[in-house]
Formats: sequence, structure tokens, C-alpha cells
Amino acid sequence: MSSERPFFPSGYRIRNVSIALDWRNLDRILPRGAGLCLDLGCGTGWLRHLIEERGYSWIGLDIVKGEGELSVQGDAHSLPFAGQAFDCVVLNGVLEHLTHPHQALGEAHRVLKRGGLLCGVVSFTEPFHRSYYH
Repeated sequence: MSSERPFFPSGYRIRNVSIALDWRNLDRILPRGAGLCLDLGCGTGWLRHLIEERGYSWIGLDIVKGEGELSVQGDAHSLPFAGQAFDCVVLNGVLEHLTHPHQALGEAHRVLKRGGLLCGVVSFTEPFHRSYYH
């Protein structure tokens, strides 16, 4: 554990990576920022307001256009963006629904700017809900 001050209210740092101890509430862990934020697997776009409130410009991507908002229809396994295009990537309850979550994380890393923020949560104790990895 580093002696550096944690980036998050409760958490710790390893080199230049901050790890929060409480990922239950994106509102508590998404810091203020600027630039583009990719809401990967945005669903209905319900996080748009929070992301924009934090200072980011919201880009929502999902595989299907359902009810609600979405900027781009696409696949998390092969993102339709140039490398290092985003200052922040949010993955909220998405990875367990993907057939190849490691590939999607690689894509998130590819489109994230150096020094950018990846902020996410996965389901753990939630009842089964049509997911591959639970």
C-alpha cells in the first residue's frame, strides 16, 4: 500500500492506479473531470446525467438500440473509435453480459487516453439476469 493520498475517499493507490474499496455507487466514485466519457453498455442512457454533471461529455454505446438514449450502436468487443479517444470509460454492470469480457476490457483500454480513468462495477450477489459470467 502506497503512502500517497488515495484518489478516492476510501481506497488506495498502486503506482498510478487508484482502487476504490466501495464500487456500489458510481455517484460516489466518479470524480469530476473533463473531456469525453464513454458509457460502454449504456442501456437506456440512465447514467448520462451523472456523467455530464461530473463535467464530461457523454458518449453512450450499446449493442442494441432499445428504449432511451444512445450515441453509437456498437459492440464492446470491437469498439468503433480511434485509440486514446476518451478521457474516461464507464462500465456499469456490463462485463458479466459479454461473451469475452477480457477482450472488451482490452478495447476499453485501447480507446482510453494515457492517464485516463476507467470506472466500473460488475454484478456479484445480484440474482441471475441473463449474463454469461456471474
